[in-house]
This record gives sequence, C-alpha cells and structure tokens, in this order.
Amino acid sequence: MKRASTPQVSSTGARALAVYETWMREREALATASIRNYVSDLSHFIAWYEQQASQAAGDTGVLFSPREITTVVLLRYRDVLQEREQKPASINRALLSLKRYFHWACSQQLASSDPSVPVKLVGEPSVPPRQLSDQEELALVEAVSRYGTLRDRTMILLLLHTGLRAGELCGLRRDQITLGERRGQLCIVDARNNTRSVLLDATAHRALSEYLPSLSAQSSWVFLSEKTHKALSERALGYIVKKYADLAHVANVSPHDLRHRFGYRMAATTPLAELAQIMGHASVETTRLYFTLPAQPERQTPAPDSRSPGQVQPASLLLPKLRPPRLPSLFVSRQRLLARMEEGRQGKLTLLLAPAGSGKTTLVRQWIDTQGQDMQAAWLSLDPEDDDPIRFWHYVLTTCERFSGEPGHDALKLLSTNQTFFPLLFLKQMLTSFLNDVASQESRLLLVLDDYHVITSSQIHESLAYLVDHLPPTLHLVVATFRSGAPPIYAFRRKK
Repeated sequence: MKRASTPQVSSTGARALAVYETWMREREALATASIRNYVSDLSHFIAWYEQQASQAAGDTGVLFSPREITTVVLLRYRDVLQEREQKPASINRALLSLKRYFHWACSQQLASSDPSVPVKLVGEPSVPPRQLSDQEELALVEAVSRYGTLRDRTMILLLLHTGLRAGELCGLRRDQITLGERRGQLCIVDARNNTRSVLLDATAHRALSEYLPSLSAQSSWVFLSEKTHKALSERALGYIVKKYADLAHVANVSPHDLRHRFGYRMAATTPLAELAQIMGHASVETTRLYFTLPAQPERQTPAPDSRSPGQVQPASLLLPKLRPPRLPSLFVSRQRLLARMEEGRQGKLTLLLAPAGSGKTTLVRQWIDTQGQDMQAAWLSLDPEDDDPIRFWHYVLTTCERFSGEPGHDALKLLSTNQTFFPLLFLKQMLTSFLNDVASQESRLLLVLDDYHVITSSQIHESLAYLVDHLPPTLHLVVATFRSGAPPIYAFRRKK
C-alpha cells in the first residue's frame, strides 16, 4: 500500500521525529525502509494530534509532547483510522509503530508511562492463504518448462517443492546446498538468524542437479540477475513468477503463493509442529492456517489473447494438409507390405518406421485404397510448424470432422474456448470428449499422422499416448515417421 505524503507538523513535532529517527539509525539494526515507515506513521499521528488538540482548546499553539499523550487519545486516533475505512492491517501497522515509539519514549524518560499498553489492535479475520489448484500448478510448471530458461524453471520448482520464502530463494548460495546421488537438502538461515534444514524431494533434487552445472565456477549465488550478475532481487523474482503465471492464465500469483502451495500439500501428510519447522514459522498458529482448506473459487476461462502462443484460428489451417496425397501414375505395388499393414489393422496402432524417401506415404495411401467402403479415413500431413499442442490438435480434430457424425466437433469447440496455453490435464479432458464420440461410431475409422518425426513437444507426445491408451475398437491410428530415437516411439511400439 502506498503511504500518504508526509503531513505538516510543528517544529516541536519535527524535533521529536528527528530525535527518534537518529536513535533508530545509530542504535538499532533496522533497514532504511523500516525506519522511514516508523517515522511516517508517527508523523501522521503527531499532525493529527496537534490539529485536533488545537481545535478542542481553541488555540492554534498546542504542540506535541509524548508526556501529554494518554490512552484515550490513542484510542480516539484508532477510531479515526477505522472511520477512514482503512484496512485492519494498515491500522494495526500504525498502532504498532506508535506502541514502539512510546515504549522507546519511556525508556528515554520522555514519558512517565506508556499510554499505548492498553490499546488493542484491530481484529483481523483469519483468512487462510490462497491455495493454487492442481490445474493451476500444472499450467504454471508447463508454461515455464516450455517458454522459460533453466534458471526460471528451477526457481519455480524449488518454490513449489521446498516452501522457501522469496528472500531465502534469492539469497541462496552454493554452500547451502548438499546434493547426493538421490537425496539432498538446503541449509536455510532466515531473517531471525534461525537455521533449518529443508529436504529436497525428487523434483527439487533433479531440478538443482540439472541447473547447478550451468553456473559459473566463480558465482557463489545460485540465482543471478541477468542484468546485474548479482543475486536476484525479490522484486525481480515476483516479475518472473508473474510472467509465467500470465502465460498459463493463472491470475495474481506471487512467489509466496507458491510457498503456500507447498504448505498445503505438506499439511495433508505432515504433523503441525513438524510442518512449522519445515516452513520456518515462529509460531504453529501461522502453520495452522494450512490445515484449514479455503474454498476454491471457480476458475474463469479467460478470453483468447490474439498474441498468445499456439493460437490457431480455423482460417489459418492449411486444408490441403488434411487430404491424402495423390498416388503417382507409376508406382510399385508392395503386396507383402500391404499384407503387413492389414495385419496391423487388428490392433490400436500401426507404427510405420522407415528412412526418408522409402515410400511410407505412398504405401499408406495405397493401403487406404484397398479398404472397403465401410472404412472412413482421415489424414494429416505434419509440418514443423505443427509442433505446438494447440495447433496439432486443431488439425487432428478438424480432419476427424470428415468422419460421419463429426466425432471431433465437440472436442474442437472445447479446444476453441481458449486457444492460448493449455496444461496436459486439459488436453486429456478434451481428448476424452473426442474418444467418447468415436466409441459411439458404427463405421470403421482410420486416422493417419504422416511425418510425425517433426514433432518434439512433450505435451503432444504425452497427449497422443493418452489417445492411444484409450482408443476404442472403432478407430485405428497410423503413425508414419523416420526417427527411431524419439522417446515416444518406444512407448508406441509397446502399444501396437
């Protein structure tokens, strides 16, 4: 919250402020911002007191003195702050600043007693911290995995899987990390100089193991600013988290929300006192909030962003890619391979793996012509530009609309509700709709994906594997590729 401008106070009030500020700067280890805020809160109180006391006395010369302040005056000031409809947190911040000042004034014999002791803070409703949903976390991780740097991905995974505070992550040094072959831990020193050990789960361990070798040997900080080449600031970390949250269409996410996500997840299996130690909480009452699950608001699907990656409008689809290529006027009929293709028709998937230029496309096209009238075929010739999950599935579902009954129609409408960034979970939900439609078809259906070797997206590989796992008997899939080293090929071979 932005504080109001410094109000006008008397010269006496200004001297009182200057003495207090000098004491804090010389005698207490406080940050400059903290001192500035304490002085600001006190100056607002002094200005209010001098104004209202002068009006009440009919005298414009009433000056501030800590000896003249009573508990009644402080209670009246608290009421004024509430009448201004300030938030409880803002009111309590001001009251704590005044309590701090009058405690100091008594210690310096500037006041005979502390009038702030009986003054109670304004009650605040105990609201559990925000809890990210599974879908929101998955979307965020997939956004940073796809569009982010190795540094950014490691930071977000550590926040989600260790519960570090933003300052603890930004200030992390190499000598605080212990990595074994399978296990590891972080030695964290918080702002109160308390030390705690944070164990690394498999995800955090793997992320650090992949990231640390990329650092310069001269760097003691783990996460460096790309501009200053010094330790990343908390403010910069906030911008980084927001950037990937925006890509994932998860609104209002801060680094602290990722820490809360870890706290909620751990609360399901970890005792209260143990979780308080892991989180570095001074009081278990702070940790107790994680054991009170907040209601999850229904997430609204945002309107499509014309600049978002992966967006595909129907008019941008290249329709010739959805038609089987013409057979050459002269070709060799390979009866043995056609027979092998027919044998593969009995399973879910036919994987056609052969070198480039060996005639894979011609063979599949020839085999389609040998099928009876009761089989309907849909074709998609893939290009490198299709290596995007949204564009890929737009093409697949559009070509499947050629089947009678248009089994891809409803899934395509679902996909079109938000053509920006989708997590894998959404893709599976969309494919479930498609598979249910396909299962209700009476005709034999064939879907051909030609030149699949241009696809490298892990989301496409995993969602296609989900499709193969649940293919109904009415649909057979043919995948033609020349790349045997791609990871999904081995999975496909087991599903043939």
